[in-house]
Amino acid sequence: MAKKTLMMMSKREIPLFLENYLVWFAYSIGVNPDLDADIKRIIQEGSHFSEEVNLDLFKRHFGTDTRLKKIEDTQKKIQVIMKDVLDGILHTQNFTSDYRDKLTGFTTQLNDAKNLDEVHKVVTDLMLVTVAVIHDSEQLKEHLVQTTIKSENLQKDLEKAQQEVLIDPLTQLLNRKAFDGKIRTYMKAFREEGVGFSVVIMDIDHFKQFNDLHGHLLGDQVLRFMGSLLSREIKGKDFVARYGGEEFIILLSGTPLEMAHVVADNIRKSLDGFQLKYIKTGQLLGKISVSAGVSAVREGDTEESLVSRADDAMYVAKQSGRNNVKSELYLLQPKEHPEIVAPSPFEFLKI
Repeated sequence: MAKKTLMMMSKREIPLFLENYLVWFAYSIGVNPDLDADIKRIIQEGSHFSEEVNLDLFKRHFGTDTRLKKIEDTQKKIQVIMKDVLDGILHTQNFTSDYRDKLTGFTTQLNDAKNLDEVHKVVTDLMLVTVAVIHDSEQLKEHLVQTTIKSENLQKDLEKAQQEVLIDPLTQLLNRKAFDGKIRTYMKAFREEGVGFSVVIMDIDHFKQFNDLHGHLLGDQVLRFMGSLLSREIKGKDFVARYGGEEFIILLSGTPLEMAHVVADNIRKSLDGFQLKYIKTGQLLGKISVSAGVSAVREGDTEESLVSRADDAMYVAKQSGRNNVKSELYLLQPKEHPEIVAPSPFEFLKI
């Protein structure tokens, strides 16, 4: 991937700065859909990747992400530790080579010794040099032990930092980036091993109206509540993420369409047992409900087509009165009924 990145940069005469490399490496491995779209747009327009364009790409997609900075800082610390280890080993190797040369010299001196005093001096020198080698080796051993501990701690920090990039800070669910990686894994298992799966897209009904009535702080509390609820409901090999805004997405491995519909409807029903209440004032805010769409993977699907069918089914659920679940099967049926829009459960709270 590094070679591919360098070739792309060279082809477009992009200077090999750290910021530029980070942008094009991310583009080459396809981890940032927004970045991919920006670069493809610039290429299609035939624009030159000038210094200003490259800097804008970096600032827009990486410049304000402190989590990526944390990863970069941790990687630099690991590089420093590795250099320290190599310097220590090289020092010992040089010392050992010097020791070998001295042993050869001592052998010559012993052969040339004419009396016991000369032999005693050679042996004494040999012992002093040998003790120094042992001492140096013990120091290296201790140094390597301490370095290993530091490296393990930094590795944990790096893994934590990388994981944080995939976590939605508000709901503590995984985010869209994590979902994009997971669904690619699921699609690979389906194509190579025939392991099927279903997708559920779930949207909180009338969420914008709730925000307008009660403010974004209470809206954020609702999103946190949904994150907590979905974390309890979706466990094991299945996957749940915040897809964006008030939308959540679920991947159900080995689950056919009908069973996925049941799972989604059970989550929808579980919300009936909760009444929203503003703790500071005791004010009841009513209940929340969700509409959901379900699709199942099939031959010829791409990640986009599979998710699109679930999204379309969710739209049907919204237009059918909200607070219900529709599978992709509804997309095949003719629209025999006029559009129905459910009243907001928060109407009674309006002043």
